[in-house]
Parts: sequence; C-alpha cells; structure tokens
Amino acid sequence: MREDIINLPPAETEQPLYIPMVGTAYWDKNVVVTRKCFWSCCIEYIVQGRGKMEINGHTFYPSKGDICIFPLFSDYSCRADQNDPWVRMWIDVRGVLSNELLKLYGIENEYVIQNLNLSGIFKRVFDTASNKDLSPSESNLRLTLYFYEIIQRIAIHVRKNQSEVSDEARALKNHIDRNVNCNISIHELSALIYRSPSQTIRIFKKAFQCTPYDYASNLKIETAKLYLKNTSLKIKEIAYQVGFSDEHYFSNVFRAKTGVSPKEFRHR
Repeated sequence: MREDIINLPPAETEQPLYIPMVGTAYWDKNVVVTRKCFWSCCIEYIVQGRGKMEINGHTFYPSKGDICIFPLFSDYSCRADQNDPWVRMWIDVRGVLSNELLKLYGIENEYVIQNLNLSGIFKRVFDTASNKDLSPSESNLRLTLYFYEIIQRIAIHVRKNQSEVSDEARALKNHIDRNVNCNISIHELSALIYRSPSQTIRIFKKAFQCTPYDYASNLKIETAKLYLKNTSLKIKEIAYQVGFSDEHYFSNVFRAKTGVSPKEFRHR
C-alpha cells in the first residue's frame, strides 16, 4: 500500500483538538490493516474502490462516495477488494475533543456513512495542509473548522436517514441505550413492541445492520471504555455499571472485544 502523507507542524499552543497529518492511501489488493485500541481518531473519504471493514465489532462494505469514521481507541480491520481496491483520503485527528464532538452530535456509533460526497471539504483540507504560507496555529484553526463542518454534515445526513427508521426499531434502540447497566433479554424487547422474538431481531437488524444482542454488547464495551478513560472507578465498579456482576467475566469479554484487558486499556 502506498500513501501520500502531508505532515503538519505542531500548533504554537497546546490544543484539545488538532490535526497533525492528512494523506491519501492507495490500497493494494493483498493488504490487510488491523489496529487494536488505536490512539487516534480518523475520518476518511473513499475516492474509489471497495472492500470490507470491521470496526468495533461491526462489519461494513464501504465503497466509492462513502465516509468512514474510526473513533479514538477503536478496534478495526480493513481489507480492500481484490478487483477494485480502495483509494482513501484520510484526516488524522488528535485530542480529547474528537470523540466528545462525535458524542455531542450523536454519531459516536456511526462508522460508515454511505453516499455522502464530502470530496470538496476534503480537497479544502488538503489544500490548507499544503499551504506553506500559513502559520502552524492558522493552519490548525482552519483544519479544525473543516473537521467541525465534516462532523455537522455527517450528523445532518445521519439524522435524515434515521427519519426513515421505523418507530419500532427506534424504540428498541432507545430502550437498549437507556439500560446499558442491564442485561436485556430478547423477550423483554419483544414485549416492548408486541412482536415475536424473531420479528424483533429482524426489525432491529434491518434498521441497524446488527442484532440487538450485538448492539447491546458493543455498547457496554464502548461505555466501559469511557469509564476507564474518564473516571477513577475500579474495574469491578465499571463492570457493574455496564451490567456485569462478575469482574473476571467482564474482563474476559472486554479483552475478546478489544484485544487488551481493562487495566491495559486504562494504562494506554
């Protein structure tokens, strides 16, 4: 895989959000890239090609014209299509505000956004990154404003698509979101919308491309990551907060999902 990378000088003052580099990746059909608990937020625009991605337990097949989001501390694996490999423009975003913005705009669990042409904004990002006449602070200011615009465009696009999600599917998701500290059974969800278990799973999967169980499991791990990163709660207390009564079982599930133990994640 070949990459054209533009490295930017550090801003003149410490920033909670900054962009140290941007680049274009020309994927080879034989390349597989895997990251565990990756320490950077990355947003990409697929210029051409297609392939398979697994991001935080979710599987996608993004292609030309799609946007991909890899939030801070994500686990992911990417493989380009054998006959039509990707060309991907990417923006590397550092600082704690990257994930906070995703949460504020309600897109922290949106990883692949289909058919959202942001090539114009990405071109402006690359033009700014290449402009040697700008000071580091001015360059970072412009780049972070473009990042805000990208986030807003994604949020608007996602909300528009979500308006097409059925009321039943939205009710199921909201119930899971509000009860991350509980272990919700499929029978409880079925009773919520007066459907059979098989119908309930089908309705949820059609709307969100995964089963209710998979969504709830990934939500628990993502919530646990936030507790580990932002609080001093003990591992046992965090396990309880996300619906695990046994600390060791929680640690095993966390490691299976992320590749590291909760203690290792917090240390990183």
